[in-house]
Parts: sequence; structure tokens; C-alpha cells
Amino acid sequence: MSRHEYRIDGYENSDNKEQMKAVQRAFRNVFSTPDGKIVLNVLLSDLRYYRPAETEADYALCEYAKKLLRIRLGLEDTTAMTESVLSAINKEHK
Repeated sequence: MSRHEYRIDGYENSDNKEQMKAVQRAFRNVFSTPDGKIVLNVLLSDLRYYRPAETEADYALCEYAKKLLRIRLGLEDTTAMTESVLSAINKEHK
């Protein structure tokens, strides 16, 4: 039985790794749309990702934002994350 509290149709008999990959694909698909990009930006802002945390609650929100990026979107590769950030900076300053 899966340890996840959510159900993914078609993955009921899959192991946790396969289920997590399915979740990551779903998150990426949703956040890749124009509306999804807006929603992700708002979520990260609400979770204090873009601003310094000032309270314990802010720190908890920011930690969840990092979990959202690392686990839900599968952004574990720090080199790829760094390249994405640099690419965004270079686009902005051209």
C-alpha cells in the first residue's frame, strides 16, 4: 500500500517512486501552462519564497515552498536549478 495520502489513477499498484514521478509530471504539466505559471508565482510568493522570513510561521512556509520545488516538481538537481536561474537572469538583462 502506498504511503501517499492522495490517489493517482492508474498508479494504484505502483511503488512510491513511480507514483512520485507521476505527481511530478502532473505538477510540471500544470505549472507549464500560462495560468499555471501565474499560480506557481503566487504560491511561491504566499509561501515567502521571494521575501525574507521574519517569523517562525514564515520559515515554515518557506520550507514548504522549497519542498514544493524539490519534491513536487522534482528539482533535486542543483546544477540544473542554477542553470535555470542564470538563464532567467540573462533573459531579463538582455
